[in-house]
Amino acid sequence: MGKGLHQKWMYTVMPYAAIGSGLSVIIPLYILSLKGTVFDVGIALSIYYLVSVPSSIIWGRLTDKIGRARMFILLSLFGTLPVILIIYLMAHIVLLEFDYGLYALVATAASPSLNILVMGTRKNPNLPKYFSRYSIISIIGTIIAFAAGIFVSYDYIHYYLDFLLALNIVALVLSYIFVKSIPKKAVSKERLSMASRMFALLNSLSFLPHLMTGTPLVERIQRSARIKRVKRIYTLFIAISLFNLGSAVFNTSYIPYLRSFGIAYGNVFLINLLNGLAQLLIYAVVLVIAKRIDIGNYYKTATALRSASYLIAIVPIFVLTGVFLQLNIILYFMAGIAYAYWNISSSVMVYNNVRGGHKGYYLGMWAAIIGLSSVIGAFVSGVISAGFSYPYTFLLAAALTVVSLSVFSKC
Repeated sequence: MGKGLHQKWMYTVMPYAAIGSGLSVIIPLYILSLKGTVFDVGIALSIYYLVSVPSSIIWGRLTDKIGRARMFILLSLFGTLPVILIIYLMAHIVLLEFDYGLYALVATAASPSLNILVMGTRKNPNLPKYFSRYSIISIIGTIIAFAAGIFVSYDYIHYYLDFLLALNIVALVLSYIFVKSIPKKAVSKERLSMASRMFALLNSLSFLPHLMTGTPLVERIQRSARIKRVKRIYTLFIAISLFNLGSAVFNTSYIPYLRSFGIAYGNVFLINLLNGLAQLLIYAVVLVIAKRIDIGNYYKTATALRSASYLIAIVPIFVLTGVFLQLNIILYFMAGIAYAYWNISSSVMVYNNVRGGHKGYYLGMWAAIIGLSSVIGAFVSGVISAGFSYPYTFLLAAALTVVSLSVFSKC
């Protein structure tokens, strides 16, 4: 792909990211405003992530076979329109929960195509900086969504949904103009075998269909284990899933936690806005200032800051309640810095390890594993926070984050 295409298609990501970020906050707030609980929020996020697991696999496979980036991105955006309209027209907790699942189905349609566009057709030594540029544009979209949300209250939720609908139309126009087809070199033209390349992690789950057929699962794992690259991918995906599991445990309960202390809708968006600004800061530093990308140190920094932020969230539950808002602004700013470091280090390692055939499939699997860990994290978070208390939830999130570093060190 040419330089001009690299520069132009990324701008379509801005409104696309804004829509997803806006929905991620407004749906939990809407559920809570309808007298829902942290458990209801956990169910909504669990459904979202549960749908994303099989849909990511399917979209990844279709992307490999068809290789038409614009088609999948436009399909995703067209599918988002009824999602927003359902929220707009039907104020019911159960409908909101399942509507978020519908959004997961359509949102994941674009994910493999976007990732392949980031990777390009050949190995790029400047991939960390290129990924940072992509992330900056995405984060700007997130910041736009959160900045608009600062003015939201219960009475103005519908106006915010109007704003998301407008962004969706902008994204459709930009995608149609700027996104081109994925070059043939960028995707595999072989028919993908779901059986021979499925990760054992997904097949171990009882609620998923048995995806390996023919040769027994054990023999396939043993044969794959002899390939160094595949082993590294397995280990990397486990580390990523653990970090993301901790994030899901924390994030699912975080908005209900803020609302339980009386934090207004606008301030919930403000806290999330500062998280986005923190990520933007790190991506800009990597893009403009950093001379050398040390993936290992990035991951270490991410786990240290992220786990510390989870522990800080516990403090105002017992002491310093008078500065609750200020402490949460600080801790979620820290969490944003940590997420940016983690996103850069984990994503670049994935991109570098899945090069070769079947990129779309592996990227789809990557998204599926992220979705799977998020399903578990969201459900566990809702259960622990509703049945016990928020400190137990945040302690578990910190522990999982630290464990992910131990696994990452073996990559």
